[in-house]
Amino acid sequence: MTLFISLTILAFVNSVFSLIWVKVFLSKNATISSPKVFTKFKEMARFQMYQSLVHNSLLVGTILSGLYGVFISDEINHILFSFLQVSLFLFEFIMKSPQDEARNMNIWDESKNDEYRDICNRWIKSSLPNF
Repeated sequence: MTLFISLTILAFVNSVFSLIWVKVFLSKNATISSPKVFTKFKEMARFQMYQSLVHNSLLVGTILSGLYGVFISDEINHILFSFLQVSLFLFEFIMKSPQDEARNMNIWDESKNDEYRDICNRWIKSSLPNF
């Protein structure tokens, strides 16, 4: 069960860093107003995509180690497993709002709008950034 708790803590910390990065970007940039801000947006989107890969790996680890712990232990581990998994799931909803806000920003140059939309779609649908 120690592995489960450690992986869960790592998943929370990973999510908090991701959330902070998006919130800091949004606090500094209400719109994508220049090529420099657009470059920072791309960096943030790349980080979010890599963070998502790490987070999903940690979630698989928490689920597998948690299920193992549930099958070989007592009822308190069932409650702990359920509580922590639900907490991780709910935290994902907290993270979704700032990420959606970052994917719906106004952009200074209409000619870059297609590239911006492409990056936003890849952020949602792809595992690895290729921009």
